[in-house]
Amino acid sequence: PKWGESNHKAREPDWVVEAARALREQGWSYTRIARKLEVSWHTVRDWVDYRTRTGSTTYRTLTRWGGKR
Repeated sequence: PKWGESNHKAREPDWVVEAARALREQGWSYTRIARKLEVSWHTVRDWVDYRTRTGSTTYRTLTRWGGKR
């Protein structure tokens, strides 16, 4: 399967997803990030919570088994 921006359904490049995650770690709200990146807050939430775009990192696998990023 194709992951991240190489997937045919991806609308944003990987750097946008990673930027959203970095901003969230800095304490930005979903709404503020969404306005900055011009996407919906639902999209930001899904990226940040690894509901979508999970292939760009192994975070979900690591945290599921108690590891750290």
